[in-house]
Amino acid sequence: MARHESYEATEVARVLAPGGRFLTQQVDGFDAPEIHNWFGHDFLYPDVTADAYAVRLRDAGMRIDQVDEWSGQMHFADATALVTYLALVPWDAPNFSVEAHAQRLVDLEASAPIVVTQRRFRIYATLE
Repeated sequence: MARHESYEATEVARVLAPGGRFLTQQVDGFDAPEIHNWFGHDFLYPDVTADAYAVRLRDAGMRIDQVDEWSGQMHFADATALVTYLALVPWDAPNFSVEAHAQRLVDLEASAPIVVTQRRFRIYATLE
């Protein structure tokens, strides 16, 4: 099982016994597009998608049993909550600073709550 952690599909296939199952849940590489738009940063992991990960597992000799994709909203009460979040996940806005983005934060605060789109995917696979 892998949750939000990178893995090598070939290693998963190597360590599983025939019939062994693998479950992974990942943050899509295009998660939180609003944050990237607001603070002008490219997505750091555009290759992290359900399709790409399923292909890697299939190429490693695994049967893809199920792929689920999910999208939902994350709400921040105010700019302070958003800044706290960005401190915990700096990869969403790699060069973010309160000073450099002060006006954007003021604008977001004025329209609070601040809403961001989350994207996740889950893959179940079996070693054949």
